[in-house]
Amino acid sequence: MSSQSIDIKKYICDRCIYLISNFKDDPSSNIKKEEAMKYKSRLNCNFCFGVFEFDLYKDIISEVKRKIVDYDHVDFKFSASFSMIFDLVHYFWKCYLKNNKEINIEDTTFIEPNSLKLILKHLFVPHFAKEIHEEFNLDSDLRIDICFDFPQSVYDEVNAMFKYLNKDIVLKPNDKQRSNVGLKPILEMPNSLILAVFQKFEFYNIASKLNPEVGIEKKLTFLKEPLYLKGNYNKFSRVIGQSPWEINGERVCVSSVEEEMKFIIIKKYEADDLRFNAGGREDRDVRMLGGGRPFMLEIINPKKNMGKDLKKIEEEINNTSKFIKVNSLEACNKVYNEFIKKAEVNKMKVYSCFVWVSKELIDDDINKLNSVKNIEINQKTPLRVLHRRSLMDRKKIIYELKAEKVSDHFMILDVISSAGTYIKEFVHSDLMRTEPSVKSLLDCDVDILQLDVRDLILLNDINK
Repeated sequence: MSSQSIDIKKYICDRCIYLISNFKDDPSSNIKKEEAMKYKSRLNCNFCFGVFEFDLYKDIISEVKRKIVDYDHVDFKFSASFSMIFDLVHYFWKCYLKNNKEINIEDTTFIEPNSLKLILKHLFVPHFAKEIHEEFNLDSDLRIDICFDFPQSVYDEVNAMFKYLNKDIVLKPNDKQRSNVGLKPILEMPNSLILAVFQKFEFYNIASKLNPEVGIEKKLTFLKEPLYLKGNYNKFSRVIGQSPWEINGERVCVSSVEEEMKFIIIKKYEADDLRFNAGGREDRDVRMLGGGRPFMLEIINPKKNMGKDLKKIEEEINNTSKFIKVNSLEACNKVYNEFIKKAEVNKMKVYSCFVWVSKELIDDDINKLNSVKNIEINQKTPLRVLHRRSLMDRKKIIYELKAEKVSDHFMILDVISSAGTYIKEFVHSDLMRTEPSVKSLLDCDVDILQLDVRDLILLNDINK
């Protein structure tokens, strides 16, 4: 294959020729907006595909003006993302222009999508900010992104080229996983082969595949930085889990701690989604009492900031839910999640168990349990969780037991233990996989009928 001569000015607009001729590593030092605008841009340019034709942004500017008022904000920042096809197109031009004498381009190193992005920001952002009457700030928590992409017909052409080259690569619209698509084998081909193959598939004239009145596809996205809330929750039900739970597409629980607050938070903040993180978890059939379990909420793309109304939101959750209560709801930052994860392993937990005993309880049994202080137990991974937890031995501490006889075969047993102790297994021994256990201490069959987490005693201050 041999490459053919291309009339560059026929396929690349004058403005792009100027830009790629002058762009180095810092557009602000060598590209002046006033100078660049003297050169003509056009939609059918096979380098920018109309990205630098500012008159084409009128619809986008109108859309921004209409949508930005929905967000609580003081300024904005701008980002641009480009289809992976830009990588290929620009690499073709980099190879072609490298030794071309028709246009004086000293350095083709910076002909790549990132250079396009830098030029766009340098030239367009001031114009954009002026048109929407908003202040640009790189540290803003509101980002406006414009994604430049091609229609499916162009992807079909590109994928046909990959197939012609026997390359196992398939590009798709809106696929931003650039590092995973395997373009490296293409870009490592000899320049002469790239030029010949790319010219065979008319990479110099991809713009002819676009709508002549619209040009490149432009998708607008608003993204607000996440907001974070922290608090504690109590769970008073034995029929809901901490998070939504499904098996084979069927719900296991009617609700969850997460869902009981999620929909209220999303509605109040006009957010896209919410992520729930907690310092540990209790089983579905275990209540969480006392001061509650610490949690953190990450509110995704919130339009509103309801920081002044958190008490009202807390009250609405508590008045709406019949399963949970929330307390101490307040704003925080994402570092708080690290604190609650550390606190999860640096705490004691206070449990209350309703226990059945096979033999008739006597005072010596109660006294024996009440004498337990600071004993180490060894727990093999319980049989009930072995399908999702690795088999291992865990050393845990039972700091204190307090037993109270209810009747001949029933008692209330309070347990203070280290974090991560499997309390149910400590009571019934899990077929002797936990040693010692309440079963071994009383030397009879024992089972736990109900379990509550009465409180969490943190061994470090997670609020620091």
